[in-house]
Amino acid sequence: IYGNKTGEWVPDFGFFSMSGVGNFIYLKGENFRQAAWSNGMVNKMYDFMAPIVGFDYEYVEGLAFEEMIEKAKAEIDEGRPVILGPVDMYYLKYFAKIYRNMHIPMHYIMMTGYDEEKIYIIDGGVEQVQTLTYGEIKEALVSERTELGAGNGMYKVKFNEELPSVFEIAKKAFYLKAKQMLEPNNEGEGISAMRRLAHEFGKWREELNPGAYKAALNHLITFTGTVPQPPMRLFGAPEKADVLHRAGREKLVNVLRTIGSENGVSQWLEAADLFVESGRKIERITHLIVDLMLHQRQDLDEVPSIILEIADIEEAAYKKLLIEA
Repeated sequence: IYGNKTGEWVPDFGFFSMSGVGNFIYLKGENFRQAAWSNGMVNKMYDFMAPIVGFDYEYVEGLAFEEMIEKAKAEIDEGRPVILGPVDMYYLKYFAKIYRNMHIPMHYIMMTGYDEEKIYIIDGGVEQVQTLTYGEIKEALVSERTELGAGNGMYKVKFNEELPSVFEIAKKAFYLKAKQMLEPNNEGEGISAMRRLAHEFGKWREELNPGAYKAALNHLITFTGTVPQPPMRLFGAPEKADVLHRAGREKLVNVLRTIGSENGVSQWLEAADLFVESGRKIERITHLIVDLMLHQRQDLDEVPSIILEIADIEEAAYKKLLIEA
């Protein structure tokens, strides 16, 4: 939408990398642990990016499907695409490995047009415009209340008339992102939370019951995927070459290198090199956990030290992003 309004190209996963990718969250309760190397909560990313880019948004949820889709059509009639979701990737036929095989009910798609029989969508996971029938999108939309919303959800987005350049957006976004990671307001976020995870990870097995421990490990590796999904090796299938388990660091690296090279920001190029290294270490942790789940190893004793290494690397990387906008 931004590109269409400004004529300026945004690198793939550009705004995602400026907001959610690379963030860190660690939550714990009486019998659960959740750690994620990125924060893909759409409302959090929109809250972060809206004042930087220059747009307003409204989340519509909890309606009957028919009412929601009519509101979506009305927005499109006004020239404004809408974001539908969350949807369950289990029902998206263009994801061949996931379709009818794996439930991932936390995906979002952009509806750009419609006719009497189908809707036209853009999905960040594929290159071409896709179509879904009304029955297919109704099936895919999460209709029950979850932690992501009340079901049948839709984001309406409206941009300002005047918008800053991609470079201006990136400068401000990366600076604020670095501040959040280095000086978090919440003990469950940022570099300090990574180090907390490193010190507590070895205790998970004794603190949690077996089901909760497995769920915690599964959550950790699911959100390292380019598309959030556990490694296919767990299901006896070969991993797709384009699905890495580096928690999106490869996307963040591409954005930093692209915009940094175009605008001569050497610190961003140096930060990108560091995120390459941390991404590989995140992938190493993912493989170790999969080995344990497949009974190919007995313990995860080396994981805490790898997490501490990641924290050190990413602390150095974020310090390089502290360039005043």
